[in-house]
Amino acid sequence: MLKRFVLISVILFSCVVSGQSVYADSDVSSVSSSQASMNSSSDQNKNSGQASSSSSVSKAAKVITTNSQAETSAKSTSSFTVKSSSQFSANLPSRSVSSSSSSSSSSKPVTKKYIALNKATKVKPKAYVSASKSGALYNFTGSGTHGQFSKSADQLNNHLKTTWIVTQYRYVSMADHKPSLYYFVKSETGPQNGWVWHSYLKEKAVQTKGSVLKVKKASYYRKTTSGNIYNISGPTYDAKFKVSHVLRNYPNTTWYVTKKMQVTNTKKHAITYYYVQDSKKHTGWIWNGYLTKKVILNVKRISQNPQLPTGCEITAVTMMVNYAGAKVSKMKLAKEMPRTKTKNGNKGFVGSPYSKYGWWIYPPALMKTVKKYTKSAINMTGASFDAIKKQINKKHPVVVWLSGYGGISTKINHAITIIGYSASLVYFNDPWTGKRLSMSIDKLHSYRKRDAYRAISY
Repeated sequence: MLKRFVLISVILFSCVVSGQSVYADSDVSSVSSSQASMNSSSDQNKNSGQASSSSSVSKAAKVITTNSQAETSAKSTSSFTVKSSSQFSANLPSRSVSSSSSSSSSSKPVTKKYIALNKATKVKPKAYVSASKSGALYNFTGSGTHGQFSKSADQLNNHLKTTWIVTQYRYVSMADHKPSLYYFVKSETGPQNGWVWHSYLKEKAVQTKGSVLKVKKASYYRKTTSGNIYNISGPTYDAKFKVSHVLRNYPNTTWYVTKKMQVTNTKKHAITYYYVQDSKKHTGWIWNGYLTKKVILNVKRISQNPQLPTGCEITAVTMMVNYAGAKVSKMKLAKEMPRTKTKNGNKGFVGSPYSKYGWWIYPPALMKTVKKYTKSAINMTGASFDAIKKQINKKHPVVVWLSGYGGISTKINHAITIIGYSASLVYFNDPWTGKRLSMSIDKLHSYRKRDAYRAISY
């Protein structure tokens, strides 16, 4: 019985030790590669235990075959039990390390927070300014779903007067957020640049320059006393205007246009600017609405016929003083103008203006009549066409005398009211036809020469 008891005890203990060794292997195999050195130590302890176990089994076999040594075997078994327990305890730290490593390996790793960066799109440069004191510039790194951004040292509240030039845009997606639009900006005058959320900016009120186009050289004249001539500089997307000349200081100047350019404001309203130069080399850009190719005063037309068949002079004067504000008819002026029985038109009208056989009256005889209704009178006999243009620029029509113009009734002597001019033409109201007509400046010069360059204005 003693033999059987000892045999069973040895077998059972061997199973326990063997089972512990299997468990330790399984535990060690789950440890991460970073614990390799600790696993090696554990394996050595495990192998030592297995060797001890094999030695014990061998001793048990000897007990079975030798009855005389039963008691000694029992003592040996008791001694083995103590040794095995000591060896089992030596494996626990390795098991504990294995368990800790397994727990660490199964937890989620700590990763950086990424943002999704859409591809940046280039755009035509456009000027913006800060819309808020909040916000900062950012730097983006990475690409795709592995983008990152970091705030730069440039805060928008430190650059409230800065013009930012947008050259690119992109959408950025952060965790559980809708894509946000970011602009890439750079300072117009400084080194600052970076990405900024679009709502921190607003479009600057700017003038955008178009292409400069050459045009055929043409003469223009001041249409109004308002307006300035500018030097235009700066980038295309943010044109800078600086006044170089004030138009009211050039009342009689002929401006020669050689170029034009469209300028568009923030509201997409485009206007045309002309590049001008005068005879004294004054140059610059001016809105085309301030210039005109011809200057024409809106003088009401009056016909001398049928009441005054030879009263062209007084009819022309009537149109002139009416434009000045006098409310008087041709018939009243015809009655008031001086008459003479001599053939000297400087003293009054020769003959009768109511007759087909009347003759003429000259500027000196009309001075008092004109002054009565306009408060001033100028005898412009002998004046050049430039002097006439100056009067037109002052909005004062001019009556001039002609000879050789028109048909039989006007060929010997005629008077017209000059109301405007262009680079090559003169515009006038003709008392004989009651129409607004034009002729070349050269022809006017020829007709005036034949009648001693007589003229009157106020």
